[in-house]
Amino acid sequence: MISVIIPTLNEEECLPLLLTSLKSQTFKDFEIIVSDGNSKDKTIKIAEKYGCKIIQKKGLPGEARNYGAEIAKYELLLFLDADVILPSDFIEKAVKEFKEKDLSIASCYIKSSSGKKIDRFLYGVANLYFKINRFVLPQAVGHCIMVKKTVHHRLGGFNKGIKVTEDMEYTVRASRIGKFDYLRKVKVPVCSRRLDKEGRLKMSVKYYFIALHFLFVGPIKSDVFNYRFGHYKEDP
Repeated sequence: MISVIIPTLNEEECLPLLLTSLKSQTFKDFEIIVSDGNSKDKTIKIAEKYGCKIIQKKGLPGEARNYGAEIAKYELLLFLDADVILPSDFIEKAVKEFKEKDLSIASCYIKSSSGKKIDRFLYGVANLYFKINRFVLPQAVGHCIMVKKTVHHRLGGFNKGIKVTEDMEYTVRASRIGKFDYLRKVKVPVCSRRLDKEGRLKMSVKYYFIALHFLFVGPIKSDVFNYRFGHYKEDP
């Protein structure tokens, strides 16, 4: 049994695709929690249509994940971003590997859903970064984080004082109190909207400096990278 938690803000375009893929899973014993930051579009109506449990509180993605975890009824939590689409056997394989490896927290590598060679290359570089660091400074991004609820509560959840890299910082802390690894039998397809909106070169440079800042300075608590939750779609 697992609680799937999705932070949202104006996600009427991507959310139906993710929820459809969740409803098509071969593994059926899970609940879906949409933790919404007061969307102005049809996000909530879509979540209601798919029978999701809904909580609405304004905040950044880390806070939204915490709010979702507060009402989760199962011991295993799966945090997903709204712009991913899961293969039908994703949860079945992920849960099985998580239990076989006796993990406390896990993530999985990403792949592009666009089919473009440049996107495959960029995601490949990102995966290489995570592979190199997984035993030294384990990091995961919010696309996919699976964690035991007891570990989440021991951590006090995601640090709401962090503007960017709150997911990576969360993973570092969790790996100190439990076993962390990347799942090998699954990958999560990620939408290219971030690359399309900001440009591939600009995004690559931005994430390069974010990674350097995290490695050598620490989590990003200032607004230096001008991050805005839900900024990939303008408010209607």
